[in-house]
Amino acid sequence: QSPNVYFIPNIINPTGGEKLPCLLRFHYFTNIKEAGNLQVFSRDQKNGPWTQVWRHNGQSNYWWERVEIVVTDTSHVQYIIQAKSDGQSNSKEIVAIDDVSFSGSCASFEGQLPPYEKTTTVAPNPCRDDEFRCLSDECVLAESKCD
Repeated sequence: QSPNVYFIPNIINPTGGEKLPCLLRFHYFTNIKEAGNLQVFSRDQKNGPWTQVWRHNGQSNYWWERVEIVVTDTSHVQYIIQAKSDGQSNSKEIVAIDDVSFSGSCASFEGQLPPYEKTTTVAPNPCRDDEFRCLSDECVLAESKCD
C-alpha cells in the first residue's frame, strides 16, 4: 500500500544559529502498530533525495503527542511528513497530524531550492593518449578506431 504524504510547501531558511535553533513542530495521533508508520524527511535540493530526520514506531497511546525536530541544515530546506498504514486497510486505522509549524528562528524562503546535481564517477580510461577505448574496454590505436 502506498503511503500518504503531507507535503509542507514552505522552504525554510534557518536564521537563529546554534543559540536559537530552527524547529519543525507538530502533533500526531496514530493507532497503527507498524514500525516506522510516521516519518519526516528533508531535502535541500530541488528534486533531490529525501533524508529521514525523524521516525515514530507504533501507536501513540491514544493521546496527541508533540514533536519538535531541530533543523540541522544551515541553508534552505524542505520537509514532508509521511504516514504509512500497516497494510490491513481497515476503517479503524487512524493517523492524524495537526498544528504543523516552524519556530520564529525559521524564515520562510520564497525562492526555489538549488537544483539537484547528481554526481557520477567516470571510470578511468585504461588506454594511453595515442589509443582509443572501445565499448568492450579494449584499447586500439587511435588511427584504427573506425576499423
